[in-house]
Amino acid sequence: MSAPVDHVADFLVELGTEELPPKALLSLSESFRQGLVSRVESAGLAHGQVDAFATPRRLAVRIAALALQAPEQTLQRRGPPVSAAFDKSGAPTRAGQAFAQSCGVALEALGRETDTKGTNA
Repeated sequence: MSAPVDHVADFLVELGTEELPPKALLSLSESFRQGLVSRVESAGLAHGQVDAFATPRRLAVRIAALALQAPEQTLQRRGPPVSAAFDKSGAPTRAGQAFAQSCGVALEALGRETDTKGTNA
């Protein structure tokens, strides 16, 4: 994965531990590395080479050229049915207001979508 050069930085995370068994260092280090890479990739962050390091008292992972920010995404959320979002006079209900607040927008900014289940705010 790649990202513009001015929006990346090397990232190092190190965990100090109690004495780890030497025979387990390789698997612990690799598990730490895989878990971190999985989370970085699920967040949509571009990155370069990933290296893992281990000593009996330290586990560390270095990620080269880690994107400082995830790319913009468009999310579509289904709100409550219009009949629940607005009362009979067209005034917003608590359900409609709460949904808009959870989206971080004003209720008026939400659209309406009709599908086989009905019309949703």
